[in-house]
Amino acid sequence: MDAEFKNIFVFQQWQRDSHPQHYCKHPEDENRNPKSKLLKTQQQQFHCATSSDINFNLDYAFRNALQFADQVTPFKVLTELDKKLVLSEFGIAFSLIDQAHDSAKTNEGFWFLQNGAVLSSNYYYGRPFNTLKKHNTSQQAKLHLDFVHGLFKELKNPFNMLKIDDLDCALLKVMLLVTSSFPGKARIPRLQQHSFSLQAILDDALNG
Repeated sequence: MDAEFKNIFVFQQWQRDSHPQHYCKHPEDENRNPKSKLLKTQQQQFHCATSSDINFNLDYAFRNALQFADQVTPFKVLTELDKKLVLSEFGIAFSLIDQAHDSAKTNEGFWFLQNGAVLSSNYYYGRPFNTLKKHNTSQQAKLHLDFVHGLFKELKNPFNMLKIDDLDCALLKVMLLVTSSFPGKARIPRLQQHSFSLQAILDDALNG
């Protein structure tokens, strides 16, 4: 395995080991209704995700994405502006890869966030009745169903079918980082040139 990629892979594992410590410190946890618990595993309980959960996860995901990207040499030499342009796209992809990896581990109809929250394809599942009365639930339920099914179809099911593991996730992240479309017309020749070395990394990973 390429030495730089090995360091990136090890760093990813460190980040994932830190998820319970950082992601689960949600400001709403202390006031959360115990009845909102949906699913329990040997290590963690999961609750129905709220908009606050989504925002909380995105915030930490972008921080983790920046830390991860800083392990890739060409990214470290970019200007702060170019880093922001790259992260505006990469941060979302980074978060979805981790979530898809976790979600594909189970056949349950849930999409897992990193902070102990889940999205169920059933909008009504696990939601307090008082909350449902405040919204146009029929429209919300349809939009929610379409969104979650999209996550299953485009990410969870392929990750499950292809048996995407931790090494694959690290490789996907690096590939997406160096081949982003760079919103804002960022032109980064060194980063683009570095992407050609990915073939050697990919060959090495496939050959074990």
